[in-house]
Amino acid sequence: MTTLDVPEQLGLGEVELQEIESVWDTVDQAAVDAMKAGFTMPPKPISPCPHLSVDELLNLNTQQFTMVQVLLEEWQGYAQARMAQLEAIILQCTNQMEMIDIDTREHIRQLVADKQIKKPSEASIKEEAKLNPNWRALLLKKQQCQQEYAFVEPTFKSTSRTKALLVSAVQKQKADQGRA
Repeated sequence: MTTLDVPEQLGLGEVELQEIESVWDTVDQAAVDAMKAGFTMPPKPISPCPHLSVDELLNLNTQQFTMVQVLLEEWQGYAQARMAQLEAIILQCTNQMEMIDIDTREHIRQLVADKQIKKPSEASIKEEAKLNPNWRALLLKKQQCQQEYAFVEPTFKSTSRTKALLVSAVQKQKADQGRA
């Protein structure tokens, strides 16, 4: 009676995983390319993001208006750039996870073709990729970026709304002064 040599690991080996990472780990190069094209990540603003009450908003003098406007612009640009960075990392993680899935399927197909294993179920094949420590690390990184994005996005939206309210408040002040 002949027995099949069943591989200890159905999934990908370290070499295959390193190859996927080397091909699909492109965020840093994309950032370098953007910098070469003249685009840079704005620095984190020194002052905290302004959060104004309605009373504060309606009673700003010209100097305060200018300062708040500048701070809102800085924070909006910073938040937008950070969101773009996070989106790029999420895309990279998603693509690397997909390539681990695809290459794991191909590896298992090859093992079946070589008669080293019996054909596993589709669920088993999907699970095999997800059991890979690299796949799990990418999932965690993707989750962390999505969570950070969820915290950054409201600041971006808030600065946009506050800028619009600021302009409206200044127009109202001018109209009130014109009537006086």
